[in-house]
Amino acid sequence: MQSPDRRDWILVKQYVKTGSQTAFDKLVKRHLKMVYGTCRREMGDPHLAEDVVQVVFVIFAKKARWMPPGTIVSRWLFKTAIFASRDVVRRERRREARESRAREHMSTIHIDPLADRPLETAVNAALSTLNATDWEAVHLRYYEELSLREIGELWGTSEDTAQKRVSRALIRVRKTLAIHGIGLTAASVAALLTTEAARAATDRCFDTVAHLITPQGIATPPSGVAHLTQGVIRTMLIKNFAVAATVTAVGIAGTGTVIRSAETATGSALPSSVSHSKPATANYPTIVIDPGHGGSDYGAVVDGIREKDLNLAIALKVKREFDLRHWNVKMTRTTDVNVSVDDRARLAKSTGALYFVSIHCDKMGARNAYEGPAIYYHPDRPQDLQLAHSVAIDLENVEIHWIAKLCSDSTRFKTGFGVLRENSARAVLIECAYMNNTSDLRILKNTDDQSEIALGISQGILHDAISIKAIPE
Repeated sequence: MQSPDRRDWILVKQYVKTGSQTAFDKLVKRHLKMVYGTCRREMGDPHLAEDVVQVVFVIFAKKARWMPPGTIVSRWLFKTAIFASRDVVRRERRREARESRAREHMSTIHIDPLADRPLETAVNAALSTLNATDWEAVHLRYYEELSLREIGELWGTSEDTAQKRVSRALIRVRKTLAIHGIGLTAASVAALLTTEAARAATDRCFDTVAHLITPQGIATPPSGVAHLTQGVIRTMLIKNFAVAATVTAVGIAGTGTVIRSAETATGSALPSSVSHSKPATANYPTIVIDPGHGGSDYGAVVDGIREKDLNLAIALKVKREFDLRHWNVKMTRTTDVNVSVDDRARLAKSTGALYFVSIHCDKMGARNAYEGPAIYYHPDRPQDLQLAHSVAIDLENVEIHWIAKLCSDSTRFKTGFGVLRENSARAVLIECAYMNNTSDLRILKNTDDQSEIALGISQGILHDAISIKAIPE
């Protein structure tokens, strides 16, 4: 008897090669309960869960051809279901927060997979920590609803061995939950999973998902689902998310042993095989990243912290975000040297850069008088205002939860900043935060928060690039 992973993989290959509706339908029937149960646990709302189920299978249909051999399809779908559900919940909460103008409560937007989450969501997070063998045990027993005898036959082992493996997986889920203050017995975990599996997806949900594939290819989903799908795919691109749970399955006669390679989370929205080697960057945009000041020009100095050092640290993290996406990245400096304003702007022109972003930290007014990032644009360049607006939105959406300001550079200097005024690229100057604000300085010194700032900047630029069709969605 074929292992479930190989059985799934044969269907994936049939679908990719011929566009087989039959193969796609079999995969949907096999995994719909698991995907639906996962989405419902994350979201609570059964109707919205059905929409997200469609999102997951649309993404699966789009990405299947890039899946590396050996991908565990059930685990790929499980992780994508969690990611899509949380992304939809995050955006819904952000929308509600904006509508209510309750920015002081933005901290509620962050979704911690385990802490302060409902039991059902915590179970999803605990399941995601299982290794490949334990995951397969849970999936076969509680989602495909196979008997222990059938599982043993699939694995080439006895029913007793199958029972032990399923029990071991449940114990590991229970222990993970216990670490986070949720006390359940292994039997309770089993009962919860059995209940969730029994709460089957509706016939309408299956029919809708199955009709995503037509002889002409992937059908256009309903407008609401299409909008959700677009948002999730965009987040996958921006967040560097790869839902590849690959293993190397080596059948050992009589044992069914699976030797597991590293489960990947590579720097790409596509499965890992697409991004292992960096492709030629000729078709990707060029961006110039400019860490402000440098050398003998310290910039602002507060409590012995020099702006030039913070600028470079954040700029290098921004560079990494674009390197992972295979953009052509040019830096005005990568070490502690001084570069003239003219040379900084000239680099964008000489390289034909589409984007120029200058990274700074500010010091202005009395201590703690100002806070948060400010994005400067040149008023005579409407494309820069569009870019600044995009960056401001995404800087507000990072986990620091602050409010970004849009500012014309003429508010600082009559003729504006030279690096913006003389630039040929879509250009902004970002004051990441205020060094003479106690809270901001703490953020600027923290490497994790620097990474969040870099992520927000790169997200904003990528969203702008998508809007002008410089890169595909």
